[in-house]
Amino acid sequence: QRQLSFDGEDSIVAVHGIRTEINATKFTHTLRDGVYEGGNGGYGALNLALCMGASTIYLLGFDMSSSNDMAENFHDGYPAKHQRANIYTNYRKAFETSAFLAKQRANVVNLNPKSMLSCFPKAAAHSVLRNSAAHVDGILRDGAWKGQRCFIVGGGASLRGFDWSRLRGELTIGVNR
Repeated sequence: QRQLSFDGEDSIVAVHGIRTEINATKFTHTLRDGVYEGGNGGYGALNLALCMGASTIYLLGFDMSSSNDMAENFHDGYPAKHQRANIYTNYRKAFETSAFLAKQRANVVNLNPKSMLSCFPKAAAHSVLRNSAAHVDGILRDGAWKGQRCFIVGGGASLRGFDWSRLRGELTIGVNR
């Protein structure tokens, strides 16, 4: 793990030790054990948030569907523009198979009411986002976010036009595989 500075403000931490076991639908309990990636970055980010001890985890951009037969993201920088939308079936299966494990450790809420990921309760993003929160410094360590909420940002097309400033000061994990 290493900590980087981004524009002199918030901390970005890169974690190495992704566990890529095929069909591994489980979560590790410590960062020393790495994190399971479950076939997509969002699953790995959920495992990371669980290791960090977050008590409430909000999923942003976890659409798990597409308006056409190709995978969609809110940004244009994704290199795999040829991915078929059926990839979301596998992503959903990984989450749905192990959701009960995540629910034992944290309150996980999907902030896209239209998401095809149905294993976590849903809410509208505007109902939980606030404009500011205390800045969190420190290194990445087990339990560092214990009792705090965090947001996991996926790549779903529902995030087009999202006001990213609303996440300033929030514990946030951005994912891209």
